[in-house]
Amino acid sequence: MKREEREVLQFLSGMGIKVRPNATEIVTKQFLAVRNKEDNNEEFDQLLDKWGQLKVLDINDLQDKSDIIQIKTLQENCEIFVFDVFKDIKKEIYYPESKKFFPSREKPSLIKAPQGKASMYLDRFLISKDRIKSSPNFSSHENSQLINSIDSLVGCRTERIVLGILTKTDSNDWILEDSSSSETLDLSHAGCNVGFFCEGCIVLVQGRMDEKIFKASCLAQPPTCWILDTPYIIPNNKWLVPWPDHALIVLMSNVHFDELRVLQSLDKIFEVYSNYSNVMFVFIGNFNSQKNPALHKYTTGFENLVDIIEKYEILRSTGMWVFVPGPNDPGLGEFMPRREIPPVFVEPLRRLEKVKVTSNPTRIGFCGKKIVIARTDQMRKMQRSTAVESTNEENLDPENFLAHTLVKQAHVCPSLHTPILPDYDYALRLDQKVDFICVAENSKNYHHAIDGVNVFSPGHFSRYSSFCTLSGKNLEIDMRELDNS
Repeated sequence: MKREEREVLQFLSGMGIKVRPNATEIVTKQFLAVRNKEDNNEEFDQLLDKWGQLKVLDINDLQDKSDIIQIKTLQENCEIFVFDVFKDIKKEIYYPESKKFFPSREKPSLIKAPQGKASMYLDRFLISKDRIKSSPNFSSHENSQLINSIDSLVGCRTERIVLGILTKTDSNDWILEDSSSSETLDLSHAGCNVGFFCEGCIVLVQGRMDEKIFKASCLAQPPTCWILDTPYIIPNNKWLVPWPDHALIVLMSNVHFDELRVLQSLDKIFEVYSNYSNVMFVFIGNFNSQKNPALHKYTTGFENLVDIIEKYEILRSTGMWVFVPGPNDPGLGEFMPRREIPPVFVEPLRRLEKVKVTSNPTRIGFCGKKIVIARTDQMRKMQRSTAVESTNEENLDPENFLAHTLVKQAHVCPSLHTPILPDYDYALRLDQKVDFICVAENSKNYHHAIDGVNVFSPGHFSRYSSFCTLSGKNLEIDMRELDNS
């Protein structure tokens, strides 16, 4: 049950009003809608008086009295949020004792002491440990005992399953670490399930001790389970659009605004959607073909983009424009998460009605759907450095491996190959269940559904003219490629 529902039920219970389970959602929506209106005292009192006469609220009674008409009217507008992870998401600390997150008393810092990285991985491990134990595979007391600590391997000759973080020594030996101990791994005869097993990843390892070395027989990604199942906290800024029976989000990555061919391709796409209102366009970097372009050249690219958009009045006035930076766009090296592009570089975008220059990664709440967008270059690095390669010859697709790894690790940058700001690692974790993960890589477009999560890449637009759309009320994914012949 959601927090808002609990609070409403407690309030009504104090007034002697009971709510049947079938009416909980609709009663909560109407209660909050009327209570949050300005000058609502009279309408709110009338609603409570009406419910007080019923004593017990049932969905059928509410329908008979036409109390759900107002809810349908309220749902004619859809709320859309774009979350900058530096501005709109507050740092929370996980406490294993209570298995809850609490707001951090300290503001995260871009510069962290050397122990910050160790603390980051300890937090990841403790969260993953509780997440795994709450999954259906290990939630029972009997099954939860199957996962052992590394300390328990001392003097043990039987085969065991342990949970730990994969690391490497200076001599290139693989190590498995947990919060209290570590052991050297022998992976020469180990198999694995689908995914990449790289330094920094949290894995389940089955094997036995032999002469102070843990000889692994199998490595597995953690089961998919979310430690939080709560709605996004609504930021101050949001867009309201009519309820989207024909919703449309267009996503494209590596859009080089300094290339004439790319601008011509964008013009074709805008022309196709020129009569659509309330379209969201998500542009994901890099936005220039050069790694360190001069300021005027970089800004000119955005001027060219806005000039094309202004040709199409409906798109200009109703379209929503989101810009997520890539590793070569202006910012702090290749560290993740990455701040928004500084305003001086994107000054021309101020000519647009609805625009959001945001962080990498960024999160979007679209009419109840949760979308995470991350621009990374990690797939090939993880493919080259995985500790164990899958023996399943029928499924060696690296994009599928990356999709499994991100969902199972519940993190958009789980390996050591991506430099991370330790104090902002919370912005990269996937503690909440999400519906879509857009991983913009230097690759062709793809889509994989992993345990209810749609992982996809729009592809390299400047190279392949590929992009993707999310459309309809359920945001169906459609991979597209522009015909430039």
